[in-house]
Amino acid sequence: MKGWPLSPPQTTLPDNYFFNPNTPQNTAGYDFNTWGSPSTQTIDCNNPTTNADSLYCNNPGYYNPYGYNKSGTYESFDYQPLKYPSFICPRGKAAVQGLTYYSDDTCASYQCNEYTSFYLDVITDTTTNSTKQLTCSSKGQTFTFKRNYSENIYLMRTVTCPSPEQFCRTRELLDQHFTSDPFSGVIFPTPRPTPEQTPRPTPKPTPQPTPIFDSIPEFQPIRIVNDNRFFNGTYPDPQSCTSVGQVVTWDNNNLTCTEEDIMKPEQISAYQETIANVKAYLEQFLRVKTLPDRYIYYSDKYSLALKGKNIYARNCDLHIVWLTHPYPNPNSVSWATDCYYYDSKYYVVHQMSGILNPRKIPTIASQRNTQNDYFFNIILSVILGGITTSDHFHIKLSSDYFPNPICTLTKNGIQFRVLITPYAHHHGKNFFGQEWFVGDDKTCPSGIILHPTYMRPNTAFYPEDLSVGKYLQEENVPFLRFTEVTMAFLLDSGNYEVDWRYGKPPIFGNKDFISGEYIPNWPLGPPISTLPKYYFKRPNVTLDGGSFTFKSWGNPYSIKGNCSSSSISSNYPEYCSNQNYYNPYNYQEFGEEYMNYALVKGQSYYCPDGTATIPGLTYYTNDDCAVYSCSDDYSSFTLNVHSNHKTNEYITINCSYEEQIHTFSRTNSYGGTSTRTLVCPPPEAFCRTVKGYDKLYQKNPFQNVLFPTPTPFATPRITAKETPVLTPALTPKITPALTPFKTGSTTPRITPHKTMFNTPMITAKETPKLTPVQTAQSTPHFTPCITPNALTAKKKVYDDRSILIYLSIAIY
Repeated sequence: MKGWPLSPPQTTLPDNYFFNPNTPQNTAGYDFNTWGSPSTQTIDCNNPTTNADSLYCNNPGYYNPYGYNKSGTYESFDYQPLKYPSFICPRGKAAVQGLTYYSDDTCASYQCNEYTSFYLDVITDTTTNSTKQLTCSSKGQTFTFKRNYSENIYLMRTVTCPSPEQFCRTRELLDQHFTSDPFSGVIFPTPRPTPEQTPRPTPKPTPQPTPIFDSIPEFQPIRIVNDNRFFNGTYPDPQSCTSVGQVVTWDNNNLTCTEEDIMKPEQISAYQETIANVKAYLEQFLRVKTLPDRYIYYSDKYSLALKGKNIYARNCDLHIVWLTHPYPNPNSVSWATDCYYYDSKYYVVHQMSGILNPRKIPTIASQRNTQNDYFFNIILSVILGGITTSDHFHIKLSSDYFPNPICTLTKNGIQFRVLITPYAHHHGKNFFGQEWFVGDDKTCPSGIILHPTYMRPNTAFYPEDLSVGKYLQEENVPFLRFTEVTMAFLLDSGNYEVDWRYGKPPIFGNKDFISGEYIPNWPLGPPISTLPKYYFKRPNVTLDGGSFTFKSWGNPYSIKGNCSSSSISSNYPEYCSNQNYYNPYNYQEFGEEYMNYALVKGQSYYCPDGTATIPGLTYYTNDDCAVYSCSDDYSSFTLNVHSNHKTNEYITINCSYEEQIHTFSRTNSYGGTSTRTLVCPPPEAFCRTVKGYDKLYQKNPFQNVLFPTPTPFATPRITAKETPVLTPALTPKITPALTPFKTGSTTPRITPHKTMFNTPMITAKETPKLTPVQTAQSTPHFTPCITPNALTAKKKVYDDRSILIYLSIAIY
């Protein structure tokens, strides 16, 4: 831009950057992603008695070259009338001059034709969401249309097109990060006078590329083939609905097809694009030992379409057949079946089939790191769930399996199953800050808390992780993430290398999103009295739906009543038998079993970028989140709360300590008022969470993971007591000078790695075996056909699918 930055901003920068008093409804921001009016003031430079700003009046050619009677309020903005970003467009939509003005205005979907033109799908009737397409091919082009807000309210709108190239470049770069170092080639001052003859510069050595992660040559990026031939109709599937009234027999059910069970072309298109997105993502962060070309075989236990099908897999490490069947429960989403191991040495899964509920397939493609990531996460979870091992955990390229990978203990009357394999244990030490989990009956090495029955992370402790069997995520609310918990399962299988840079840390129960200090008594203590208060719905906080992420809200499903009621005690015996754990505050309502009956709030509605919510701020569908600002030391934060929708007024709320109360009156767009009471969360927790919400892992969460010792050693006796909160550190090998009692067993495996742990015992008598009886995780079925290059191709399918956790994944 010629003259920038020393020339007058209003004549140098594009005119859509600034508010023009002559066109007051042109409030769209320069990023085409926000809108709002600026803070302006009237300065009469001809009346010195009222003018208090000589800088502005002495330089009108710079500050006010067009002679407007209003200027920006702030000297720090060079008195320029920049439009405030008071409102933000949803992802995939944009605003241009004249399109948005009021708080309830809607942005428009757009599509660029390179940089020569673009079109907008503007909503002309908010009651029916009818749209009209406007095509902008030149700057200054105008379109006038009438927008209907209700049966009798029509407003004329005049849209003025910006430069198509400016619009399309801005939208294309809006969410991009730097793709190169902006300070490459920076020049520093010469520290001393340059000598007469400057020596030739010493060439800098070419830096070696930093490895993505610890890798070995045998492992290469995974190659995935998605077989859609049954899905798109290339091959017939007698259990897929093609007509209304068709009767399909599947999973011991006779199901009658309805219109909703028949796939539509836009659903097939959305599926195909989403599955391609998932494939590309997995092939970026997952590496495996390359498999040869081979025949693969599928059974007909779950789908008749696969009966007798022999498929030759070329250039493929994982072959997935996708199908759609009607579901007995219409709310179920997906199911992974027919997962086969390639051999009985490493037990790597090389084929599977995924059966989707056609009612749950969207008409718009889904992608990660967007608000529309729900279906993407479902597909990703089906695949990860299918390839995760159930019991064959081992080191890479070794068939020496870790013995007794699960340790079970009881605390507060609750039984906990803990995965204690090396990566899982490393997670337990660093995430919970404990080397050991001390129960009332025994002590276990720390690790990943499992579902009570299946080899899946427990949703009550890891609600955001992709591998859990019961999801809290809802459509259009990003929630699930690829965390270190799923990484540990994959790494401990010995069959995968994982690029940790693609993952996001979990927020739930994570000290780094609270205070930086480990949470005492977590994870074995009662969740409601152990975790922060703002995680849960509380009876003393009205209209509270704000989630622990501060980025979404929603009212959790709850059951009202207490255990004195016969219907409650008979239907929820586990809950009523352990009130000290599940209901320590004697609340008169509780949540669902998979969340340990806790009322965890809010995944129904999402706060736009740059905004957040706190307890009491959001509850109803049309509530607003607030723009926030944190102090540098996280000791306080402010919220710009929309208090009056009719006059578009805001108030500033400041939170400087936990449980601080703010009460205000909120006026809706029709003039109705209601009282809202906000309860401040801890400022440090709020700021840590909103600042880190979208960040990927900044370092390897499994740095310096320890593996079992190569030689057995005696287990020291230990007196059981509560595990203190510890700073995570490498676990030293503890070898006592003399063990008073003989250990009942020795380590049966030999590996060339460091000591991880040995289980201490609590008794003064002879030390029994280090771990409890081996958990029954054996594979219940064998493959009914021969897999090439394999001794026995074992099949991972569980018959009990009522919860559909391990290989059968259902979402309700």
